[in-house]
Amino acid sequence: MEILEYRPDLLSEVAALYNRATARVPHCYPVAAGDLGALLAGGDRERDAQKTWVARDGQALVGMIHALSEAAPDSAVGDDPDRAPQSAIRFLWHERDRRAAGQALLETAQQWLQQQRPGPIWACRASDRYWFYHFKNAFLSDHLDHVGALLQLNGYRKAAGEVVMDWPEFPEREPVEVDLDFVIQVRAEPQSRGDRQATLIQALVEGEGAGQCILRSGGEYSRDPDALSWAFIDWLGVRDEYQGLGLGKHLLQRGLNEMRLIGHRHACITTAWDNYRAFVLYTHFGFQVVDWTYGLRRDPDD
Repeated sequence: MEILEYRPDLLSEVAALYNRATARVPHCYPVAAGDLGALLAGGDRERDAQKTWVARDGQALVGMIHALSEAAPDSAVGDDPDRAPQSAIRFLWHERDRRAAGQALLETAQQWLQQQRPGPIWACRASDRYWFYHFKNAFLSDHLDHVGALLQLNGYRKAAGEVVMDWPEFPEREPVEVDLDFVIQVRAEPQSRGDRQATLIQALVEGEGAGQCILRSGGEYSRDPDALSWAFIDWLGVRDEYQGLGLGKHLLQRGLNEMRLIGHRHACITTAWDNYRAFVLYTHFGFQVVDWTYGLRRDPDD
């Protein structure tokens, strides 16, 4: 077995490997080699240093790792100038019977990251996810359990997480009544990809925003036609003084009804692993858990 730095001539093999890796992960569709290649070339994070390595055994690729070392924040482009640059592993995968390959890849990436900037290393943060990996907010999927196990064996600890919940064939139904004098506004929002716009549902009380729900087409996260059947709830929030009245449920159902009208049949929503209030709301509303995802962190002393 050998560890090789990624080269563009390996792209078709690496794309096939990535698609094998994510085949069982919810909301991951086969990705075209061109889309993956653009990311591996740093197209989405041009200011940051990035490297990718693959593990080859004979003629077969059996693993890959993609590491990122952030550039210093630049307030001119809207970054937080007070946040220290981070080191991160964007993606890691190896065949289940090739633990040695995963270990070698991880050690190679860690050595490079420590040369760039000694300090903590994050693994599989949602903010570093590929745009076509899962839906927004997802970290490392539990369906890639062997990868999570290897990371934890090497001193990484779960430091963040997001629960993913689906509602296939969600129904169109009347929103719950709310004992509040409010007006609903509905407007289309732009999306980066896909031919269906995002939708914003906003509740106004005396002209002021009381809560809102933002829903996006699954086409934002994949070019696969099946992704268009999914609506992803990107945001649901109600101001503190209006909580407990049912306004969140009302906005969520209004949003789902709007997405049903433009052709979406299934819905997905996520919440932080420790947001128990939202977790209760969504699971009682009709969503069911399909994935637990985690971001992991290794501190220098671990």
